[in-house]
This record gives sequence, structure tokens and C-alpha cells, in this order.
Amino acid sequence: MNKTNNPHSCKRLTSLRRGAILSEALVSAAILLAGIGILAKSQYNLRRLWSDTCHFQLATDELCNQLERLTRLPKDQIPKQLLELKVSDEISTRLPECRIEGTLIDDSMGPRIQLNVDWKRVGTGKPLELVGWLKPGDVAEDTRGKRANSEQSPSDTTPSENVGPAAPTSSDAGAKP
Repeated sequence: MNKTNNPHSCKRLTSLRRGAILSEALVSAAILLAGIGILAKSQYNLRRLWSDTCHFQLATDELCNQLERLTRLPKDQIPKQLLELKVSDEISTRLPECRIEGTLIDDSMGPRIQLNVDWKRVGTGKPLELVGWLKPGDVAEDTRGKRANSEQSPSDTTPSENVGPAAPTSSDAGAKP
């Protein structure tokens, strides 16, 4: 008997092919589902990372703005402003449960302001911290007066003796008499 003429061998060969195709389809579906699951999880994590990055940038901008405003103030007004420190309305709507705190530190490293901002995030996170040093001229009024008096020379105390013709300024240099 010839195998090609045998009707039972054709049925058997067809059923073997169907079984192979079915198992290949099941393996392909499993691989496709695993790939979709991995891509979906990656997309979710990427979106969360972008959101966290945006929140971090907003918090950094808020700290920079607050610190710039505070470092321009005279030193005697800073403690009062630190007690009244609050997050701007725009940032409070975009960062959930956002709080800001500030501290004035005056030690051997010099006078500085330390600001912390914290907000509700997924997981635990350290508050964002920014430090700004005050300019050396921004010392308290009583210290400034003592320093100015101690640095004065005798010629500075009697300005009438040092009066002479005024030197021309840069704007006067090109003017004709």
C-alpha cells in the first residue's frame, strides 16, 4: 500500500498539522500577552516618572523663587517672613499637600536661609532642600554700624579737609564746557 493513497494516513497527517498550528497559536498568544503586559507596565511607570519629574521641577522653581525673594530682604525682616512662609496658589493646586518651611541659620559658615518643601508623592521621599547665603552686607543694623565705625580712618572723619575739585564722571567726559 502506498502512503499517499491510504485515506487513514491523510487524516492522521492533517490532524498532526492542526495540532502543531494550534500549539504554535497558543505559544504566540502567550508571548503577545506577555509583551503587552510588559509594555503597559513600562508605559505606566514612565508616565509616573514624568509626573514625578514635573512635580520636582515645580517644587524647585517654588524654592528658588521664595529663596530669591527672602535673600533680597534685610536680615531683620527675614525671621518674620519665614514664619509667614506659604506656597504660592498655583503650586499648591499642582502639588498635592505641599508645605514649605524655612530656617535662618547664622553660624561660622555665615548667615544663610534654608528652605524645605515637601509634598505627597507615591512612595517615600526626602523633602527638597535649598540653601541660600545672605550677602556679607546684609548683616543686622547694629552690627553694620559697629563695623562701619571701626573701619573708618581719620581722613574719613574730617571730609572738609579732603575736599578738592571734583573729578569728571564718564558722562561728563564727552561734554563741552
